[in-house]
Amino acid sequence: MVISIYSPKGGVGNTLLTLALAREASKKLKTCALEFDFTPGDFPAILDIDRRKNIYTAMRSGIEQAVQRPADEIFDAIVSGYPDTPERFEENDVPDLIAGLKDLYELVLVDIQPTFIPAVMDVMNISDKILLITTDNFSVVSRTIGTLDWAMSNNFIDISNIVQVVNMQSKKNTECVNLAGPQIPVIYTVPYIKNISGYKDSRLQKHCVHILNRLMPDIFEEPKRKIFAGKAGDR
Repeated sequence: MVISIYSPKGGVGNTLLTLALAREASKKLKTCALEFDFTPGDFPAILDIDRRKNIYTAMRSGIEQAVQRPADEIFDAIVSGYPDTPERFEENDVPDLIAGLKDLYELVLVDIQPTFIPAVMDVMNISDKILLITTDNFSVVSRTIGTLDWAMSNNFIDISNIVQVVNMQSKKNTECVNLAGPQIPVIYTVPYIKNISGYKDSRLQKHCVHILNRLMPDIFEEPKRKIFAGKAGDR
């Protein structure tokens, strides 16, 4: 299964959630986190892995030459590379890469950059599901609506494949998510986590169990115990 994780605006926790989901999913599935952010992305800094072994390496020398295993993890990762990397892609490079990863892994989580480029469109069209990450903020929601409207009007994405996670929610109820524009189903809301220590934070991991259950209920069971205890900032 290939799941693209995307937000049209940075700073909403896209990469953090991608890695947290990969960490949790790898307990049951052979998992690879693929960075598709050429701005460049944050995988090398967060995971302490080599940026020189990247997507382009996988395309030209084979996936096994690009895959890296972060320390103390059981999921694999491939970094994106550099801002000019997509310019070197050939027509079938992205579809072939994703097909190769699907042969090797049970789950591929793709951390997508905010800006649309042809290669991003290729990944989204191949994905089994697109997980839209947003926050209950008018600026974020407005940009999300505009981006989705543009992509839909140009037939770049299939909106039926998109589900939504609201991240860093500090209020009891959302105020502007799905207020206008395409009505994307919200499968889970992650509360604001005070002083989060990174993607390994146990509080975030607990929420990832719920998200994975919503995405793949046949594989990931719904946790029996409630986790919404204490103040919002402590969750």
